Amino acid sequence: MSNKKHNGWTNRETWLVDLWFGEEAKKNLCDKFKHKFLDHLAELPSWAQDFIDYEKIDWLQLEKAWRGI
Repeated sequence: MSNKKHNGWTNRETWLVDLWFGEEAKKNLCDKFKHKFLDHLAELPSWAQDFIDYEKIDWLQLEKAWRGI
């Protein structure tokens, strides 16, 4: 898979987290949100977890964007 940027983000996974959860995450600290996100991911059936490549999510990029850094 290539390292192309997706809509200005590192990859599609990072872009999707911002798209779906950016507003909620801006209200909370990024680290707190990350743990909440991963906890909810763990509650999904394993087949659904396979659709989310959470290891590709660039949490540092998200934190900088959400905090306006």
